[in-house]
Amino acid sequence: LLYVALFASVDAQTELPSNLAAKLDFQFEKYDSGNDFLVDRIVQQKSYVNRTEWESFLSPGNEAMVISDDEKKVLISYHETLIKEAHVKAKEESLIDIDEFRDDHDQVKDFCHKFPRVALLHIHPGGTVKRETAIHALEEINPVIETNKLMEIG
Repeated sequence: LLYVALFASVDAQTELPSNLAAKLDFQFEKYDSGNDFLVDRIVQQKSYVNRTEWESFLSPGNEAMVISDDEKKVLISYHETLIKEAHVKAKEESLIDIDEFRDDHDQVKDFCHKFPRVALLHIHPGGTVKRETAIHALEEINPVIETNKLMEIG
């Protein structure tokens, strides 16, 4: 019953139950502290970290912070909801409607060809890029995105 209640609450809103949010915060803090662990081991000690050791480091270590299988299902549902909401929002806010040519492979190819390659069209697990990379892209490369050309084909 708890699973059903958690699952239903996630479908109805885009907020995680507080106990699951606390577990995620705990895990993210653990992951973030991994940077110091890796720098110490690899840079300072001139050694390495094998997968078993890394997974052990990331394990909660506290049974109360372990994410259960039912909570994983809630989390998956939560992410699916966020993805759907972001998709709808992006379509509403976008100046380019690719639905008009989505099935025309030549037009998609043309659109992608005209899109700048240095537009940082990728993600990082931590959600950010290195400061040096961002500075290089924005100050030194400073790509010009010719939106008028994109609008012509979109």
